[in-house]
Amino acid sequence: MSKISLNMTIKQIITNYPETVEVFINSGFTQFGDEKIVKQFGSFLQLGTALKTKKMDSIHFLKLLSESIEGGESFRKDSVEIDDYYEDSNSLHFLAMLPCPVKVPLDEQFSIFMKTFKENNKDSLTHCIVSNANNHLSFFDYVRCYEHIDELPDVVVSAGINGFYSKKFMQEFKYKGLFANTDNYSEKADANRFGLQDPDNQYKIIAFNPAVMVVDLELLGDTKTPQRWEDILEPDFSDSVAVSGNDTTYYCEGMLLKFYESCGIEGVRKLGRSIKAAMHPAEMVKLMGSKKANAPAVSIMPYFFAKMIKKKDSIVVVWPEDGAIVNPITMLVKKRKTSEVNPVASFMSSEVVGKIFAGAYLPSTHPSVENKTPSGAKFNWLGWDFIRENDLEVLVEELNIVARETKSFKRRDFVK
Repeated sequence: MSKISLNMTIKQIITNYPETVEVFINSGFTQFGDEKIVKQFGSFLQLGTALKTKKMDSIHFLKLLSESIEGGESFRKDSVEIDDYYEDSNSLHFLAMLPCPVKVPLDEQFSIFMKTFKENNKDSLTHCIVSNANNHLSFFDYVRCYEHIDELPDVVVSAGINGFYSKKFMQEFKYKGLFANTDNYSEKADANRFGLQDPDNQYKIIAFNPAVMVVDLELLGDTKTPQRWEDILEPDFSDSVAVSGNDTTYYCEGMLLKFYESCGIEGVRKLGRSIKAAMHPAEMVKLMGSKKANAPAVSIMPYFFAKMIKKKDSIVVVWPEDGAIVNPITMLVKKRKTSEVNPVASFMSSEVVGKIFAGAYLPSTHPSVENKTPSGAKFNWLGWDFIRENDLEVLVEELNIVARETKSFKRRDFVK
C-alpha cells in the first residue's frame, strides 16, 4: 500500500481509497461525503490544509486513514495505484469562483480555450469554475490556514473582499512577491482606467461587481430619494434598507468596509439602524414593487440584479453620486508557475472574457471592452492604501457586530 501524505489532495485520497470517506465524515468533514464537493474542490485542497482548519493531530489522522485503507484492501478490486494517479495530479490547477451570471457563458468559452490549450501545451490542467451560489463548501475557511504557496491553486480567480485580502494572507504571500501580473494589456496607457490595479503588481483585478441602490418610491413616501450612500444613514431610513447577506450570520463585506472607510464606525452603526433585512439579491428583486408588508424601501444590490427588475414607474435604480461600491473580481497567479500558466491567465484577462463580464453588467478592466454602465458613472473603491493599513478579515467581523448592535436580527418571514 502506498503511503498517504499530507500534501495529497482530498480528491486523490477519496478517489483511490473510497473507504476513507467514513473517516472524514466521522472526524467532522461531513462535506467530503458529497461527491459533487469532492469533484469540484477536492483537487484544490490538500489534506494537511484541511486538518489545520480543525486543529487536528495529523499523525493520528494519517493513522486512521491507513487503518481504513488496510481494512478495505481485501474488498477493493482493480484499485488505481496512487503513483499512477499522481501522474495526472501533477497537472496545473485553475480555480475560479465567480458571480452567478457569468458562469455559463464562461464555461462555454473555457471549453474552446481548453481545446487549444491541450493542443499547444504539454502540461495538463485541472480546472473548476463555480458560481457564488455554490455554498456547500466555504473555500476561504481553508485559505485562513494556508502556510505554503503550494497549497494554493496555480491560478485562482475569486469575487469580493475575501480571505485573499486578509492581512495574514497578504503578509504570507503577497508582500513576499509570490504572485505575478501576467495580463496581456498591462502596457496600455488606460489599463488602469478605473484606478483599481494593485501598485505591487501582485493582485490583478479583471472585473468588478458594482453595488447600487434600488428605491421603491411608493414605500419611500415623502422621504427624499437617496442620491449618496450617506443619505441612507439618516433616521428617515431606519428599518427600511435591504442589504446582501444573511440576517443570522453576515452582511456584505464590501458594503460594510466602504461605509466604514467613508463614514467611520458611527456610520456603520447608523447603517445597522437602517437595515431592515439581509438577503440574497434575487430575493430583493422579487420584493421590489410587490407591496408586501415587509418589502424594503431601499435595496442595496449588484447592478446585474438591478437590471433584472421589471420596469415600473415606482421603482428607481439610483447610481450613487459618490459612486457604485466596487466588489473586485481578483486573479492571483503563482509567480514560479508564470510560464506554465500564462495561457490561462491571459485567457482570463482577455477581451473575450472581458466582454462576458461586461455583458453581465460586471465592468471589465480590459481597456478594449465597452461596459454597460451609465454615462459618467463613478465607482467607489476602498483603495490599496486602506487595504494595506487594515486587517480586513478581522475588521469585517467587527463591523458585522457593530452593525447589529441596535437591531433584532431574527430572520423575517416574507410573505410569498
